[in-house]
Amino acid sequence: MIYEIFKKIYSKYRKNIVYFLPIFIFIFYGCSSADAANKIYFNSDRDGDFNIYSIDSTGENEAKLTQSQEDDVSPIISPDRDKIAFVSGSGKDKSINVMKNDGTIRSVISNATTGFTSSTSSPLWAPNGKNIAYLSKQPDRDQINIVQVDGGGTIRLTTLNGREIGDWSRQNNTILFSVIEKESIGIYTRNPDGVNQFRLTETADYNAKWSPSADTIIFLSMRDGNSEIYSMTSTGKSQRNLTNSEFNEHSISWSPDGKNIMFVSDKDGNPEIYIMDSTGGNIVRLTNNDVRDDQPVWSPDGKQIAFVSYLDGDAEIFVMKSDGSDQRRITNNDFHDSDPAW
Repeated sequence: MIYEIFKKIYSKYRKNIVYFLPIFIFIFYGCSSADAANKIYFNSDRDGDFNIYSIDSTGENEAKLTQSQEDDVSPIISPDRDKIAFVSGSGKDKSINVMKNDGTIRSVISNATTGFTSSTSSPLWAPNGKNIAYLSKQPDRDQINIVQVDGGGTIRLTTLNGREIGDWSRQNNTILFSVIEKESIGIYTRNPDGVNQFRLTETADYNAKWSPSADTIIFLSMRDGNSEIYSMTSTGKSQRNLTNSEFNEHSISWSPDGKNIMFVSDKDGNPEIYIMDSTGGNIVRLTNNDVRDDQPVWSPDGKQIAFVSYLDGDAEIFVMKSDGSDQRRITNNDFHDSDPAW
């Protein structure tokens, strides 16, 4: 389509190509960028094993990106939307792979069979796109590592037993992670080079996420007996319960503009998707189904949300506007389509 537009304009204005060259460049790169921003990546077991797929937010142009005889799951798109990191393998033999967003040039960046590592999971891109943090399951503990995507080497982030990697600040200078060891339990920050480690909480807290401005952190906590959403400053001060419910919340995320927080809660009988403002007020329920709605992710511009719903008994990918309107199914089959990444 882009090529046809270019050809028509060139044939009409080829004598003035110097003057119209900037227009050609804008059309090519502008359309390419828009196309990339409209792609949703997910995994599906429709061919037996799980593989990675892409699809437009309109439900068009679905493509199978991996052809593995083992499971490829949990796709995460790079900040420039040019590459995809994902987990490949089964059982204890799992590794982190990276490929181009069209499924080409695939490589293994963390080998599950190297050293004492039995399994790797949870890849998280650095904002600069040069590194990936991931969780490595060792015989006696879970270890958080950072690897250079170009193959430049791997470093260990912390000696603590890592429960999970929470988030990487947009400034590229701090990683949030949580620890499960009783004497060290809580949320920490650390420089990705492995220096300046600070403990922010001392209770069963996890899933910490930086606000876009990096001055506020939201996280999940079990300190009241169930999973609730809390906030705190970047230094761990002013910890506050935002949801104050008797039910469980999960899958939290900031909107791209930092004004809203999206989450899943079962407070109305089954898991549904909600948003609230950054201070915990104005909670709005976005999905209203008798089945589970889960795994919501924002579009890059924050105007839409992709999510998983079990309307047919199996997981399908849906898209809606950020206010919950215009809900549309974009995959429709008898298999399990999940883990959308936008």
